[in-house]
Amino acid sequence: MTSPRTAQPTDPVTRIMTTSVATIDAGASWAQALAELVGNQIGAVVLIDDNERIGLVSERDLIYALAQGEVDLQTRQVEEIATFDLIWAPADTSIAQAGSMMVDAEIRHLPVGDGHEVLGMISARDVLEVLVAAQRASLAGAR
Repeated sequence: MTSPRTAQPTDPVTRIMTTSVATIDAGASWAQALAELVGNQIGAVVLIDDNERIGLVSERDLIYALAQGEVDLQTRQVEEIATFDLIWAPADTSIAQAGSMMVDAEIRHLPVGDGHEVLGMISARDVLEVLVAAQRASLAGAR
């Protein structure tokens, strides 16, 4: 992964994506998903189920689900709150395009791949770092 500070908005998302994507079984408990998120200091984990569907559970999904009331973190399964109808960024998507996709869909984590295989993941923070660095460089060049 290239440092977001050296990538350009027109570069493909593969320049900044994280390739070591955390995965968890769709039947895992909410507690297991939370442990994966906290242990890896990440905001989303990819779910794989027996039918080879790929889903995503984010920290926001878990927080909203927990806010609904008392739940047993050990017995509730993450597939109950996972998003399986994912928006994907093909590997040749520009960083700026990916940012637009994330804003339009109101999401903070975007899997990179073809809909069947996750090549990597980018976050809103990754995109923002590239855009801010490009803006700063532009302002510095204008002086």
